Amino acid sequence: MDANYLSIATTLSARQTHAVGEALAACLQPGDVVLLTGDLGAGKTQFVQGVAEGLGAREVPTSPTFNIVLSYVSGRLELHHFDLYRLEEEKQLEDIGLREYLESGGVCFVEWAEKFPGAFDEFLSVEIKKQGETGRIVFAQAQGARAEELLDAWMRRLASSPVLQGESDVEADGGMDASGAGAAGVDAVEIPDASGAGAAHVGLDSSGSDSDVASHDDAETAFSFSVAGNDGGRASGAARDADLESAPLVLAFDTANEVVAIGLGALNAATHGVDVIATREIEAHRASNTQLIPQIESLLNDSGVRRDQLACICVGRGPGSFTGVRIAMATAKGIASALGVGLVGVSSLDAIAWNAWASGVRGDTLVVADAMRKEVYPVYYSLEVSGAVRLTADRVVKAELFAEEAGPAAKRTVLGDGLVKYGELYAPLGSIAPEDLWGVSGRGLLLALQVAWLSGDVDPLDAGRHNPAFALPVYTRLSDAEENERIRLAKTDEKNLVTGVQDTMATHGSGTSGQGGGRETMHELSRLVAPAGLDGIAYHPLDAAHADDVAQLEATSMGSDAWSAHLVADELKHKNRTWWVAESDGAVVGYAGGMVVDGDLQILKIAVADAFRRRGLASALLQRVAADARNLGATTCSLEVRASNEGAQAFYGAMGFERVGVRPHYYSDREDAVIMQGPLPGQGSDVAGMQLKHLDYGFGEDDAFAGAGNEDGVVDAGDDAALDIAETPRPLILAIESSCDETAAAIADGAGELLADVVASQIDFHARFGGGVPEIASR
Repeated sequence: MDANYLSIATTLSARQTHAVGEALAACLQPGDVVLLTGDLGAGKTQFVQGVAEGLGAREVPTSPTFNIVLSYVSGRLELHHFDLYRLEEEKQLEDIGLREYLESGGVCFVEWAEKFPGAFDEFLSVEIKKQGETGRIVFAQAQGARAEELLDAWMRRLASSPVLQGESDVEADGGMDASGAGAAGVDAVEIPDASGAGAAHVGLDSSGSDSDVASHDDAETAFSFSVAGNDGGRASGAARDADLESAPLVLAFDTANEVVAIGLGALNAATHGVDVIATREIEAHRASNTQLIPQIESLLNDSGVRRDQLACICVGRGPGSFTGVRIAMATAKGIASALGVGLVGVSSLDAIAWNAWASGVRGDTLVVADAMRKEVYPVYYSLEVSGAVRLTADRVVKAELFAEEAGPAAKRTVLGDGLVKYGELYAPLGSIAPEDLWGVSGRGLLLALQVAWLSGDVDPLDAGRHNPAFALPVYTRLSDAEENERIRLAKTDEKNLVTGVQDTMATHGSGTSGQGGGRETMHELSRLVAPAGLDGIAYHPLDAAHADDVAQLEATSMGSDAWSAHLVADELKHKNRTWWVAESDGAVVGYAGGMVVDGDLQILKIAVADAFRRRGLASALLQRVAADARNLGATTCSLEVRASNEGAQAFYGAMGFERVGVRPHYYSDREDAVIMQGPLPGQGSDVAGMQLKHLDYGFGEDDAFAGAGNEDGVVDAGDDAALDIAETPRPLILAIESSCDETAAAIADGAGELLADVVASQIDFHARFGGGVPEIASR
């Protein structure tokens, strides 16, 4: 980095990064240009969103990666957000009208401006660097008199920001030292204490005793953590009794791999601190499902804690063994739901790193966890005096390939249960930590929870914010079943999308020709046996064999913007794509597809045949695409729609989408596209493949699922056959069965009539196969 860059602020959360942008907005004047750089996920969009809010814009900016420029015109100044990554030549800047935007009287924020160094004369250059999972450092450099004036005003504004005071460092001068920390002599903003009087930096205490003030030479923000216990993590004496009587408690546990880790902690609402009361780690050896509940019960009994004293459940979300992660997640959801408390998920790998930090490990650290299939989950951390800073995101990689990639490092500490299998392979990568630090611990889970609480990412005392139903695991990859399904869908042969049993003998005609030698099966023409709802519409994932059908409907719906069958089929092989079709009597009458980029589902296509519009097909298709995207890590949804298509905009608006910008001349006829963003459709009503329903056996007119069809067999409230709950023979019987990935639930009345029967899967993809794992069903 250029030595002339100044460190402007250090933030600990997305909220604070947003506030840094909001502070800049107050200083902007017409014509100001800001060149913005930062790695993927560094927080550039969050920063620009803060700028937009500071300008009073009603729109919420999204990443312009696929749009080149997005404009937001409702604030004090028009805000134009550019991403020049896809441009190759400087003359293309003329095509997008860059000069006109620069001279329009608004403000311009430009990403990837470094590709065209001669295009900008006077500007403020801002760079955002990651510091762990949620922390960021914001740097800036001024080019020109106006930019220097803007930078000075911004820094003064930051120094008085109520959001940043006490949580981040604001530097008045100086560059960065070699470690990335602020230069010597730079004063840090003080942290007010809980009462609002006085101020002090609060330090992390890894010795097991309370710490009010710690030295802070590098001007970095620190957290406090008190371990109120001795041998075995058990608290003792008056301190323990006081904790149990006066503080709300949190139960944390993890079964991501071969250890059942449990922690019991006291929550301090004033300081957002978590004090360890008791911990326990038990070798499970593939028996977590039988060990977890008894061990939790034993720990609570030994600690003298009643279940109704628990105010929060904290669970390790993975990554780890798929089965192990599901055991912890399912148990946590059940306990939290039964107690009526919130469920907070934390990273299992972060918990390992924080436990190592609390044990005194410092410096560059590598956590490498076993991912099965000769793969590992590796994450790099920097364990500093102030805490554990995550340096890389979750991912999965072949064990041998990672050994070559990482290479030896004399000052690096290596830990994690991946060393059980690959100890010799990873020995050259650094110094191997003691084996008792390799696994998840109760102390590490509680520490990870505290850090998330301090940064504002979670609130363990807010049950409404942390609804147990919507806690999701961290898998980092598709399961074997899902990956195999992708392969099958990309093939052009007919396939059974209901049972997963593929009929190699099936024929398409009279049964007298084809590879099967004339032998037909009950699943011939498999798409015809997909279950249809009460409206006669069947939904299933798109496969390559039906790309032509989609292309034909695409041609009638999209005109000159239509995709060819080849382009449609090419989508199916990508792991971040999901496509669904709707069929009536075997004919494709609707389709929708999208891709997941940086946590956002971007809808690529959606169309319904004219004769089937206004029947809920579009909503149903979007909900299915969204369910897949949720498994791939998406939390939001965005799309483009023609500026003239007011009906479609109203449709998306009813689903919670908001207009956030315009992409000029997006379509082939040069018409503008309106950019809309909102929550994942059905996000509040779809859990693990099962739609939540009331005992009236249907939906009201205003329900998001109304008109979508109830293909799971539940009678729709608007249908003539709808049941009157008051007249249903009593008693009503609810039957539930769960095994491995699947849960089956049924309701029968007192006369023995089956009223509802639903099979759901922990992995939404499996639900397409009736809830069974595809590989097993195919046998």
